[in-house]
Amino acid sequence: MFYDQLKRFEAGQVLLDVYALTKPRAIEDAKEVKIAKIVLITKLVTSKWGDDKLHFRHRDVQRDFRYWPRKWRRHHKDVKIDDDEENTWGEEVPEGVWPASEEEAKTFYMDQIQ
Repeated sequence: MFYDQLKRFEAGQVLLDVYALTKPRAIEDAKEVKIAKIVLITKLVTSKWGDDKLHFRHRDVQRDFRYWPRKWRRHHKDVKIDDDEENTWGEEVPEGVWPASEEEAKTFYMDQIQ
């Protein structure tokens, strides 16, 4: 399923367009600006190393706000997934979406990679 979708991507294909806001949305002339695109230079491959060793460090967004211009700071809202209107699950996963046991999870996973 998901794995099959990933196998369809080819070298040179754009995976993501990356956008940023010029200022907080609450400020009248804020705009979304495309700042990058993520393009594959090879086909995607699976990797045990990636599964076991690849990790990303996340930094608290609060640290960034101190660099904002003073007039922007009152528009600050720390976006959390709970506040996101696009978040359809909230903190609970709907029943039947995720396997209930380790055996079901293994079957679910194996079905996707075959």
